[in-house]
Parts: sequence; C-alpha cells; structure tokens
Amino acid sequence: LRAVGQSVDATSCAADCSALSSVAVAPSYCSTGVAADAVLSVVKLPSSGRPGVAGTGSSCAHDQNGRPLWLVFALLKPINRLESRSLAENVASLRSVVLHEIIHGLGFSHSFFNYARDSEGRRRHLIALSRVYDADGEE
Repeated sequence: LRAVGQSVDATSCAADCSALSSVAVAPSYCSTGVAADAVLSVVKLPSSGRPGVAGTGSSCAHDQNGRPLWLVFALLKPINRLESRSLAENVASLRSVVLHEIIHGLGFSHSFFNYARDSEGRRRHLIALSRVYDADGEE
C-alpha cells in the first residue's frame, strides 16, 4: 500500500485513485484490467473531526461516458471501538454507512446530476439553485 502523502506519478493510469483517494493501484490494472465491471477500494483515513461523519464515498476512475469504474469508500470513523464489539455488532452498526457511501460512489451525488445529459448530448439541468424559506418565512 502507498502511504498517505507519498508522491504519485500524475501521468500514471488511475493517478486520481492514488493521488486523491490514497488507493494502491496495481500496474496490472492498467495493462490487463480486471474481470469486473467496477473496483471497490476501502481505505481508512484519519477522522474528519466533524461529528457524525463516519465516511465518504466517491469514484476516482471513469469510462469514456463518465460512468464510475473505481469506487472508493473511506472510513473516517475511529476504529478503536470495533475491537470491543462482535463481528455481528460491527456489521449492524456500519452497514448503512457503507451502503450509503457506495451509492455516492456509483454516481448518486449532486455533482454527477449537475452534468447529466439527454440522449442528444444536451445538458439536462436537473439541479437548479433556488431560494429556500423556513416555515416561519426566514430565508
């Protein structure tokens, strides 16, 4: 594995996966590929310092149509409590976080919807900036 902060050749295959997502990319990925539709990497990064943020989900490599080929789930939640729990308890407590973040990696995020295109290649403008008001009328 590559250490966080270690230099990466920016021209290498899947450079974003190494440089931005701290993922180890085997040379065979770029030369022979993998027998799968997508790759999922799980990394443990330092805690974000933001209460309630247990992880992030993204993608770091895409095909010619922008579909994600390499998904990254980054666990931010401290793991010191995992040791004191059973496997069943850990699975139950992390299942929804993992599924939620993998869905982000598959493209369900505002940045992907913002660039959605129709069958003619035109932008669909699925996201619009709008004013939002609270129930009491405050902006």
